[in-house]
Amino acid sequence: MSKVKQIATYFILFTLILAGLIYVFDLEYLIKGVRIVYLNGYKSSFIHDYLYFDRDTIEPGDHPSELPYAEIQYQLPESVHTALEDLKTTSFLVIKDGRIVYEKYFNGFNADTVTNSFSMAKTVVTLLTQMAIEEGIIPSWNTPLKNYLPEITGIFSNQVTLFHLSAMCSGLDWDENYKNPFGVTARAYYGNRTNEICLKQPFNSEPGRAYIYQSGNTQLLTLALERATGLKISDLLEQKLWKPLGMERSAYWHLDKPNGDNIAYCCINAATRDFARLGLLVLNHGRWNGVQLIDSAFLWRARQPYLDPRYGQSFWIANDQYDEPVAYFRGHTGQYIIILPMSNAVIVRTGYKTMPQSDGMHHDEFHLIVKSVKSLF
Repeated sequence: MSKVKQIATYFILFTLILAGLIYVFDLEYLIKGVRIVYLNGYKSSFIHDYLYFDRDTIEPGDHPSELPYAEIQYQLPESVHTALEDLKTTSFLVIKDGRIVYEKYFNGFNADTVTNSFSMAKTVVTLLTQMAIEEGIIPSWNTPLKNYLPEITGIFSNQVTLFHLSAMCSGLDWDENYKNPFGVTARAYYGNRTNEICLKQPFNSEPGRAYIYQSGNTQLLTLALERATGLKISDLLEQKLWKPLGMERSAYWHLDKPNGDNIAYCCINAATRDFARLGLLVLNHGRWNGVQLIDSAFLWRARQPYLDPRYGQSFWIANDQYDEPVAYFRGHTGQYIIILPMSNAVIVRTGYKTMPQSDGMHHDEFHLIVKSVKSLF
């Protein structure tokens, strides 16, 4: 056998063995992850990765709600602007008293660019679940999860409620590790069986005892909501929020495969101003254009700490660190919708990079953003 033929034979054997191992150990998702992340020059998921996923389209209504500009536009200190650039920020928007007082886009992005919300979607899922409760489709947040997902397992599966999922205290066996390519988080994100993967994770710890941030909680809450309503989460977003809030442009929600399930614990891809409208809904106590879309008492309660001072019911909170109670939606690599109720303001930041958590609770750029914006008022 010639050397060339020998090399070709070894290569074919290696390829067949590798393909067999990938199939046997259910590692097909790794190929998708490598193709999307590393072949595009990144080390982790990034804010325009929706271009490489199957996705649902969430259509806006026919009449976008106006976000007028204030007569006087604010200017951030040069040091803050430089810090935002260093973090590869793509958009920064501040709305005060219902008017845009600062809006800037970086690195070729603009007002029409959509970017990945990442885990800001967790807060949206909780809002949509609350709306289903107010409509009487779901009895309450204390409804047992097994009412909708009888197939869940674990010694405490009978005790888990929808609230436990929303407040990240369900006792789910889930390792929230974004750097482990073999872990459940990567498998759920890049695989094609997201719901199935989450349903296989047992509830082996007593719910309501400890806060542990886990994306699987939101995916299971979404599946329960979908079974209760008979609608996909992307359809609920369009019907209950995107059209009523008068969003400016279409959004996109990742799917795990063509015509598959939404990756619901993350991945609403939307324009910055539309993210701001979600914040304004919360700032305005759930009321929009004279219509009460979400109960104001719930929105207050959801922004109070439950088992951890930094987390309520799918809202991140910094209630004791400023002269007003600060709550926010938060996503991977520093996606923010920040609500400042006493300042009557909403801040949106999107981008590629984040800072460490020097206080052990919130990322340093979160404090930089809040302090710099509050200093302008």
